[in-house]
Amino acid sequence: MAKFKACGSTFAKCTSNKLADSKNVGDAVTIGKMIEVTVKPNFKEALLYADDEIAEQIREFDSAEVTLNIDEIALEAAVEIFGLKKNELKGYTAVFVTEDGSTDSNYGTYGFIYASIKDGTTSYNVYMLHRVKFELPEDKIQTKGENITFSTPTISGKAYKDIDGKWRTRVFELKTLADAKKVLAELVARTSAAFTTASTGDSGTIPGESNTNAQTE
Repeated sequence: MAKFKACGSTFAKCTSNKLADSKNVGDAVTIGKMIEVTVKPNFKEALLYADDEIAEQIREFDSAEVTLNIDEIALEAAVEIFGLKKNELKGYTAVFVTEDGSTDSNYGTYGFIYASIKDGTTSYNVYMLHRVKFELPEDKIQTKGENITFSTPTISGKAYKDIDGKWRTRVFELKTLADAKKVLAELVARTSAAFTTASTGDSGTIPGESNTNAQTE
């Protein structure tokens, strides 16, 4: 039976929220330590009936619901993801963030690493969403009561297709965590040439990693 653990939750902001810039991103930031992530694809479907039977069926990806649970959101990541403005507080070694209600979240690439352990052997997998937009989470601040509790933020958003019509890339069976971190960094930064020609649903291998499978959708 396979067991899983995850790390490396990373986001890189697109240069603009326009679809044409979905492959142009800035520096990546680490969001926080991962607890759980859920990606639920949604599909559009159309049926053509002829003689009371389904003559043709079309099903295509529409968007994906993304839910990320982490220990805490790093301030630098919150600025990049949610479009917040950070300023230094004069006279203090502190910063402040003020919102006017019109701030819009940024589109960007998002990825993470998860390790699968089967029969005592660990392999590392990379999961990257090509164009995702997260929304500001709710604030939940709890004072200490009779019991010790941990309050961890949950970030929700949606993933969409990029300018090339792709929405996610997954890489399987990397042998080391160092290799997985390298592949994740290249994918999130959109600098890896190994995935530029992949077609929807295609799988192949990464140059230099003959036993590693990659799939782009």
